Amino acid sequence: MTSPCYDDIFRRNYVFDAEFGDSENYFLELDYYIMREAFTSRRKMPLDIGIRYYDDAGASEEIFRDLSAAEKALIASRNYIVLEENIDISTSEFGDIYHVTEVYGYAPEKTFTQYESVLANSYGWKKLTNTSISGWIFYDADTGYFKLSSSSAANMLSVEDELSVYYN
Repeated sequence: MTSPCYDDIFRRNYVFDAEFGDSENYFLELDYYIMREAFTSRRKMPLDIGIRYYDDAGASEEIFRDLSAAEKALIASRNYIVLEENIDISTSEFGDIYHVTEVYGYAPEKTFTQYESVLANSYGWKKLTNTSISGWIFYDADTGYFKLSSSSAANMLSVEDELSVYYN
């Protein structure tokens, strides 16, 4: 096994689905076995869409054989490259055979946006739904809460108001 002996299957890795709800763009994973001394990193190498799996009988088929012509063309057009190699050395009692999982990825022609909010220790806030209100706040160490220094500003706040924290 001086060259990679690929498994018969590939897996789609839906990296954009969990966070962004996009299942049209995905990475690919392929597994192969190779002798430790013959291993060389394949990072940044392109995906060979015609790659064949290992078959000691000599009748191996293409790994991507069961795809429609349209999906095969789509995968070929994405210019996948090896982004990551995960090496498992526990597959052999002797430790001389590596089980490598290659993760192939590409940069989709799409912008993914993620919004996040973080609690910040700050000294000011303002009401977004009514921008005429803004008030200074202070941290009350006894209660562990931020409080408005102006009671008139506090009276203008309502349930479901959106507040933005800013730094002074």
